[in-house]
Amino acid sequence: MNIITVVINLIKFKTILSFFCLFSIVNNNFAQFKPDRIQDSDPDTAWVSHNKSTPSFAAYQIYPTPARGKDTFGSFMIYLPEEYKNTNNRYPVIYYLHGGNGNQREGQWLMSEMDKAIAAKKMPPVIIVSAQALPIGWYCNANVGAKGVISGPVEDVLIKNLVPYIDTHYRTITKPAGRGLEGWSMGGFGAIRLAFKYPDLFGFTSSVAGALIDFQDEHNPQYLVNTFGPASGPDSDKSIEYFNAVHPRFYARKNAELIKKNVKIRLIVGDQDWLYNNNGKLITKIFSDYLDSLGIKHEYTVLKNVGHMVPIEFTNGTREYPIQFWVDAFKTSAIAQPVTPFNAATLIKPGDEVRYGSYLIRKIGDRVFQINDPGDKTTKGGGWGVDMYLVCGTQKALMIDLGNNYITGYEKDLLKPRKNATEELLSVIDGLAGKLPLEIAVTHMHPDHDGMTDAFIDRKVTFWQGKWLVDGSRFEDARMIPTVDADQSAHLLLLPVKVPGWNFVSLVKKFLYQKFHSVFHVHLSFPAELKECY
Repeated sequence: MNIITVVINLIKFKTILSFFCLFSIVNNNFAQFKPDRIQDSDPDTAWVSHNKSTPSFAAYQIYPTPARGKDTFGSFMIYLPEEYKNTNNRYPVIYYLHGGNGNQREGQWLMSEMDKAIAAKKMPPVIIVSAQALPIGWYCNANVGAKGVISGPVEDVLIKNLVPYIDTHYRTITKPAGRGLEGWSMGGFGAIRLAFKYPDLFGFTSSVAGALIDFQDEHNPQYLVNTFGPASGPDSDKSIEYFNAVHPRFYARKNAELIKKNVKIRLIVGDQDWLYNNNGKLITKIFSDYLDSLGIKHEYTVLKNVGHMVPIEFTNGTREYPIQFWVDAFKTSAIAQPVTPFNAATLIKPGDEVRYGSYLIRKIGDRVFQINDPGDKTTKGGGWGVDMYLVCGTQKALMIDLGNNYITGYEKDLLKPRKNATEELLSVIDGLAGKLPLEIAVTHMHPDHDGMTDAFIDRKVTFWQGKWLVDGSRFEDARMIPTVDADQSAHLLLLPVKVPGWNFVSLVKKFLYQKFHSVFHVHLSFPAELKECY
C-alpha cells in the first residue's frame, strides 16, 4: 500500500513539474501573444514603453508625437538589415502592428523570421518598425469624450508622426511600393484599415488572424470601451456607429478603386481560430467575400489545425511563416543600389550621345541636353518612352518634363518598377548640371508620373507649373508659377528660353507637337526672375 502511494505521488509530482515547465516556457517566450492581461503588458495609456528590452537584432527608439500635443513622445522597436550600416542603399519598410494588450516587443517574432530569411537570401533586405500603439487602441483615433474611452489619436500618431519620422531618420523607400503593414489580431484590423484608408501611402498589407469583426463579435466588451465608448446600454449605439465609421469595410468601399490599383492584400486565419468560425459565423471569410464583391483582389489563406496564436507556431517551428508575400512585394520595389557616377566628358559637341544605364543622353545645344528613355515597347504605356530636357544655365539648371513613370512603375500601363532608375536619373543630372540648383518645369502630371517627381523628394527642387482658371478652361496667367506640389493634373505650355546658337523655342514646340499633340495658342515668356538665370 505504501509503495502504491509513493508511485502515485511521484506521478503527480512529475505531472505538475512538467506543466510548470511548459507554462514557464510559454510565458517567457510567447507572453506577448496571450489574449488577455499579461505580465509583459504595458499600461493602457503607455505611448512610450518603459520596457526598453530588445533582441540583439533590434533597437529601442523614441520619437516626438506632436499629434498628441507639445512635448509628447512615443516609442518603437526597429530592425535594420545587417547590411544597412555598410551601404547607402534605401530599403522598404514593414510596419508591424501588435495585437490587443500587446506592445512593440511583440514584433520581434516577425523581425526574427525576416532576419533568418534575409540571411538565407530568401528575402530582400527590409526595415521593420514595431510600433507602440496602446494596448487597446484599434489603430484609429479614439472616440474622445465618450464614456470610458482612454485611448487617443493612435492613427494620427502613426500616420502623421511615426511614418515621417522613419522616412527622415532612416534610408527608406518613401513611396507606397516601399511601405507595407503586417498586423496580428487587433493589429490585423489596423493593418487593413490603415492601408485601405491610405492607399497612397502603403502598397502592401497583411493581416494575420486579424480581428476583422463586427462590434457585437468582440468577446471582451472592455476592449471596445477603451476606444469606442460604451459596449452596451443606451449609449452603445453611438459607439457602434463610430466603430463602423472606422472599420476597414468602410474604407474598402470608399477607396475601392485606389485600393485595386495600389494595394496588395493578404488575409491569414487558422481554422481553429474563433475569427474563422465564431459559432457558425465565418468572420474572416465574410470580410474576404466583401472584398470580392467590390472587385478587390486579395490572398485569403486558411491554415489547418491552428488557432488564434499563429505567431507562436511560426516562432517555435511548428509551421513556416509564409514569407513569399513579402518577397514578391519588394523584389520589384526598385531597392537602390550604388551606381557608377555618370561621366559627361564625351558629350563635347551637339549630336554627341552616350548610353548610361537605361538612359540615352544627347547633347543638342550649348549646355542643353536631351535625356531619353526609349521605354518598353511590349507594355501598354511604356512604348511612349521618356524625353526630358536639361538646360544648364549660369546660375541654375532647368529640367523640362518628367514623362511617364519608369521609376515606381504603373500597373495600369503594365509598367514595372525599374531597379536603380531613380539613382541613374539623379546621377545623369548631377553629371550634367554639377552643383547648380535645379528647377523643373512639369509639362503635365498624371498618376503614371508620380515616381518621376518622387525621385527628387530628398532634394530641394522648385517645380514650375501653369496657372489655370478656377474652372480649368484655360490659363489665367501666361507665365509659369512656382509650386512645391508637382502632383497636379494639368497640361502645361513650356516657355521660351534663349540659349546661344540654338533655337530653344522651336525645339520645345516640335517636342510638344510630337509627343503631346499640343498647340500653342498664346505666346508665353518666363517670369523675369527665372529668365535671368538662363
